Amino acid sequence: MGMTRQRPSTKLEPGPASEVGSSGADPLASQARQRSTGVGAFFRWLLVAGAIAFAILLTAWFFLPRPPLLEDVPFSAVARDRNGVLMRLTTASDQRYRVQVKLSEVPRDLILAVTTQEDHRYRSHFGVDFGALLRATIDFVQGHPRSGASTLTMQVARLRFHLQTRSIPGKLIQIYRALEIERHYSKDQILEAYFNLAPYGRNVEGISAASLIYFDKSPAKLSRQEILALAVLPQSPAKRTPRDGPEPAALIEARSRLNKLIWNDPLADLPLHYRQLKDLPYLAPHLVQRVLKNQNGETRLTVDAGIQRVALDEIQRFLASRQSSGLNNAACLLVDTRSMDVLASEGSGSFWNSVIKGQNDGTTQFRSPGSSLKPFVYAMALDRGLIGPSTLLYDVPGRFGNYLPENNDGKFDGPIPARLALVRSRNLPAVTLASHLGQDALYHFLESAQVHGLNRVNNYGLSAVLGTVDISMQDLVKLYAGLVNHGRVKTLRVMLSDPADSGIQLLSPEAAFITLDMMTTSEAGIRLPTAPTVNIPYKTGTSTGFRDAWCTGVIGRYVLAVWVGRFDGRSNPSLTGRTAAVPLFIRLASRLAEEKKVTVVPLSPPAGANVRQVDVCSVSGCLPGPYCTHTKKEWIIPGVSPITRCHIHTAGGNEAWDSEAEHFFETIGLGRKSSGGDGNEELHILPVARDVSWQTNQAASEHVIPLRARTPAGASRVYWFANRDFIGSAGSGETFYWSPAPGTYTIAATDDLGQSDSVQITVEGEK
Repeated sequence: MGMTRQRPSTKLEPGPASEVGSSGADPLASQARQRSTGVGAFFRWLLVAGAIAFAILLTAWFFLPRPPLLEDVPFSAVARDRNGVLMRLTTASDQRYRVQVKLSEVPRDLILAVTTQEDHRYRSHFGVDFGALLRATIDFVQGHPRSGASTLTMQVARLRFHLQTRSIPGKLIQIYRALEIERHYSKDQILEAYFNLAPYGRNVEGISAASLIYFDKSPAKLSRQEILALAVLPQSPAKRTPRDGPEPAALIEARSRLNKLIWNDPLADLPLHYRQLKDLPYLAPHLVQRVLKNQNGETRLTVDAGIQRVALDEIQRFLASRQSSGLNNAACLLVDTRSMDVLASEGSGSFWNSVIKGQNDGTTQFRSPGSSLKPFVYAMALDRGLIGPSTLLYDVPGRFGNYLPENNDGKFDGPIPARLALVRSRNLPAVTLASHLGQDALYHFLESAQVHGLNRVNNYGLSAVLGTVDISMQDLVKLYAGLVNHGRVKTLRVMLSDPADSGIQLLSPEAAFITLDMMTTSEAGIRLPTAPTVNIPYKTGTSTGFRDAWCTGVIGRYVLAVWVGRFDGRSNPSLTGRTAAVPLFIRLASRLAEEKKVTVVPLSPPAGANVRQVDVCSVSGCLPGPYCTHTKKEWIIPGVSPITRCHIHTAGGNEAWDSEAEHFFETIGLGRKSSGGDGNEELHILPVARDVSWQTNQAASEHVIPLRARTPAGASRVYWFANRDFIGSAGSGETFYWSPAPGTYTIAATDDLGQSDSVQITVEGEK
């Protein structure tokens, strides 16, 4: 029996691919399948990694901290006058000129110009233009940088956080800060920040400061040429900043290129004039400095810049003409009594002159007013019925307890009408009235008027009426404005935002009016060359020791006060109200009237006031009796003013004075008062040739013009002016010899009682 061998089966079992023989499959397909599987896995990993990175970046974006933008950026203070004229632009606390501006105040053309110049894709990126950044990086590596990559947001980051971005770490910080800003602020907010921080040369930052400094206007009023200039200036301030002289060529070229990109306007390439920092106005420095001390942003003052310039100009010209007399400082204050707005406030002759201590403010310093307060003693006496304007007072020696006042000239006038006693500033009648009112009446009046700097009441007594109570010019003007405002004293306004003050009624309208009328007596009222028919009520003041000279007057509805003196308190015999302050008052008031800054109008009683004009004896001031031969018109307050029948004139034309007057006439040796006049003479320039021609054969010493004036009784000196310039003085009745250059002149004469007259002459030929 034999065995049978079984044949192996030829059927293949499935197994691993690696075990398949070369004849079993395509090896290329196998490799392709392997690569496809690996690439897919890589992209899946990349997608996951990208998603994770995006999630991380998105999370990081949302958690970026909110940086400050403009919250703690300091800004300049801007002072403008009542009409919007720039008076002062200060630097911010970091010594930069930077004026805050809202984006809504920036014109669309300027926004277009800036975005075109700096970042034309501003609205489409997230703070960093990565395409521009990559291009700039490649250019830098290749050694030929052609463009920058900073977006407006990156520039805001650099400016806001004072970054140094010329290094790689600095640039990375700038990018990070830009992303922070973009995360938390809108495009408009970022653009507004740029317009507040952009550099415009030197220490000028922000579009508002730049447009104000260079062009004296707000951004909204910039012309197309100015817009182009300010759009390109921040890109290269060192090369493009305008300075004295022609416009920088780099600035002209840059704005021309930008013009071609935007408007292609041929007019936009015209040359521009730029104001320089040194030419910024610095008006009313004392007042502005005081107001801006606690102010931010823009402040509108009540001051009129035009009047302020006139005030400073006239003060400086006056001081220059008086250098030989040692007068080196002055101040003035002008107020519109209707609103109590301060229209001009000049605190010294020169703010920057340390020799005269020019940064002291003469309008706020407490100084002795001399006789400047006497009108208020007379006003109170009128109100209480102690006097009428023609009531006879006695300018005679007198003692008030231990107080023995004297007149400045050492003389006495005897019986004198109250009107003349006030305008001649006689001390004894004023002190006598003050004693009748009560020893402290003037002090309490000043206290009720809220006058600053008062000491205790027992420090003054009756001497207060002669100037022992120090007062500021501001308070003095406030008191005089009270006379114009019918007895109501109000607070001064220096900012347009200051509320109107209803004031305090300290005098009756009738007493206030009659007091001003007494100060316009023809013997005393100033007449300006520009308004020769109107008497201006005023009062002088001279402090003890000749340290302060004052003149305060009423020009229509305005009150003007001037002070001449020294802040160191040094005495100078030239410092009297009549010789120092009155001439400055006249030239300042004349120019203001000439340039129609103030309107000179005659005084008139307030509507509905209880005042009447009656005939009174020109000697006694009482109602005329049967033997009075001369009368005059006088204001009275019916039911208040003490009006009696004249008892001086008797039958036969004799004068029967009371025993006090008779004793005075005998002991002092004065002639008896005559009934033949009212003391209302006026100053007149005596005839002078109106056309003068110098002859060529005349010696230079013969080129003179004699000037002379007839003066009223009591005047002792005449002051001469040519076109408002002081040219000299002469005694009453004396001839003043003047040697002018050829030209046309308005010659004005003013005596020490305040009378004025003027004529015009023309001088021809060579001097």
